[in-house]
Amino acid sequence: MRNLSIPVVINRATIAKSRILSSAMSAYSYNFPNVLTKLGHLGVCYEPVNGSTTWHTHPWKLGPEICNEDIWYVLRGKGVMYYKRAGELKALEFKQGDIVHSKHLTNYTCNTGDKILIIPYFDVPRLPFDERAYENFRSLTPADIPEEARPLDPPVLVHEEDIKPICPFPEGGAKIRPLITHKTAGSMLANVGIFIAEPGEGSDWHSHPLDIWMGFPEEDLFFVIKGSGTLYFRLNDKQYEIPLREEDLVFTGHLPHCVCNTGDEPLIMFCGLTPIKRAVEGEIPEICP
Repeated sequence: MRNLSIPVVINRATIAKSRILSSAMSAYSYNFPNVLTKLGHLGVCYEPVNGSTTWHTHPWKLGPEICNEDIWYVLRGKGVMYYKRAGELKALEFKQGDIVHSKHLTNYTCNTGDKILIIPYFDVPRLPFDERAYENFRSLTPADIPEEARPLDPPVLVHEEDIKPICPFPEGGAKIRPLITHKTAGSMLANVGIFIAEPGEGSDWHSHPLDIWMGFPEEDLFFVIKGSGTLYFRLNDKQYEIPLREEDLVFTGHLPHCVCNTGDEPLIMFCGLTPIKRAVEGEIPEICP
């Protein structure tokens, strides 16, 4: 058997805080360990009242056909994303249930609500978290932000309620809201959505290839927003199971697996899939936990 990675489940409470994109107002995040994935990066950002990130940019060109895509979902709270385009400072307001593809203009977000802002995010390809890489952004003001070298697209915001759930799992019965995809936001590498399974429902058995695009494996990661369930996987003709609970960060690996709601309330998860070659070509669902 080839060296297939097994599923990994890590609860948010066991992960050390990161403040790589924090401003003086102390936004912080919890990140799934980068050493376990090749392309996808999953995390959860917390911005306190009046908190914000620092100004930062997601590179639009990292190599042939590769740009950095940052996609985030507003689980709780509201805020504003500021960015500069064509010499003008723009503001994009967002609220609970919205999802944003931040694109590639220099930007920052701030919490304008009266409670902590919670934002699960999916970042592709994963970039090294090097504190020094962000030092040049820390003192930036809107007037200091350099003009883009080429015309770049503005951020794309999608309202969750505008996207109807689909049922891509004929056996498991779970539903998906495909929020950020190649169709909805022009994503090139990542699809992100919400997985919804009532008690007894789940995904079908499936696996993710080890070499799907430019030598990268297909990777599926998710964050459990609500409910509980079980991740089943098969190895050497045996079946194993891993319990899932709220605030778990999950990498499904490359063995045959499925997710099932084994609890007594809806199982809701923030899910990211990368790369999206098979999804774009219609071989698999747009999001496939």
